[in-house]
This record gives sequence, structure tokens and C-alpha cells, in this order.
Amino acid sequence: MNATTYRESDRVRLVRMPNDPDPVPAGMEGTVVHVTDLSCLEAGQVQVGVAWDNGRILAAVCPPDELEPVTTTVRRYAVRCQGGGQGLFADCPALAVFEIRRPLAEFIVRMATLVQANGLTKVEKTSASAWWLERDPRDADADADDCPINPATLSWASEDEMRSECDHLVVTDRAFSFTCYRRHGDDLIETVEQPIAELARHFAIPFDAPADRDTAPSASAAPSLPNS
Repeated sequence: MNATTYRESDRVRLVRMPNDPDPVPAGMEGTVVHVTDLSCLEAGQVQVGVAWDNGRILAAVCPPDELEPVTTTVRRYAVRCQGGGQGLFADCPALAVFEIRRPLAEFIVRMATLVQANGLTKVEKTSASAWWLERDPRDADADADDCPINPATLSWASEDEMRSECDHLVVTDRAFSFTCYRRHGDDLIETVEQPIAELARHFAIPFDAPADRDTAPSASAAPSLPNS
């Protein structure tokens, strides 16, 4: 895969980084967090920012650096939540973490196609796939807000999990999300929507996304990165 084809949230493995004085080790895997075209400096050159699984965030400049794609059977997300009430009474968890495997990805794509074909707003399915976390596990790190969330390295204690009920998967014509209610609560909690086009691309599932508006996640969404 040419470096210009990498996109945010792709999984990559470092082949070599010959000119960096402090490179990550060859073979290290990570998640793409940004891609910048540097062809104004050298034809075909691209900077690929990567959150490496060893905790470092270091960009590869290709060429001369070389990356290779990592094929994964599961995509793991860590995304912000919203809802849970209003103003001072809002009681929303900090993050939701969920894993999408190919069968569920195929189901999401089928449901999005069904929504498109029938002019529906959305479809919902009972699903307890999401872990709802009361706090961001990175809170102990003072610089956490300046770093992308890498679910490949994210861990948490059981006491951080929020008890939920009425959990659902929600699929529109272009995005999916998870919703729930806090146990014994009355206010809906939902994850920031995630684009189905990127999910389909990850698993190489054919999908015709609607073209009348952008399929990118909203600006409030934290980067959602996969885990192999």
C-alpha cells in the first residue's frame, strides 16, 4: 500500500525509519492519527502521524520511511459520549469502548443499505456491545487531553464501568452509534456517531455511502482507533 492511501485510524506496521535519530523499533504496530501531503517538498512524500502501541506518537515520513498495512479481524473504538441529562444535572459517562468484528460490520452495512433503500431515518437493534466508562482511564496523565485516544493500549478497572440498561445499536444511512440508559436512569446516553464508510473500508465490505453530505464524524468526536 502506498503511503498516500493511508487514512486516519488505519493500522500500520513500521518496516524501517532510517533517518530518525530515535526511531520506534522495526515491526512496531500503531494507529494512523493524521496524514499530511508533503509533495510540495518532495514529489510523492507523505507524513503519516502514528500513535504507536508502545505509547509513542511519532510521524513517519514516506519516503524514506516505510510502513505496511496491518490486517485486523476486529476494530476497536474508544469514543466520547453525550446526553445523560442537561446542564448541571447531566450524568454522562466519559467514554464508550466497543469492538466491531466482521459479522457485526456486515450487519451494520446491510442495515445502512436498508435504511437508504427504504427512506428510513434509522434502525435499532438491542446490543450490549459497548463498555460505558465513568471516567477517561487517561485522567491520571496530565497530557491526556492533548493525545489521541488509542484503544489498542486503553485499559480500565471494573469499577470504572457504568451499569447500563436498554442498550442499542443505532444505524442510519451513513453512521452508527450505541445508546443506553444509566441503570435506573431516565436520560438517553449515546456515543458520537461513527462513519460506516470507514468501517466498511476497514473490512473491505462494499458500501455506497450517500454523497449529499460529508460522512466524517463530528468535530466533537475523539479519534477512534482500531485494535488488532
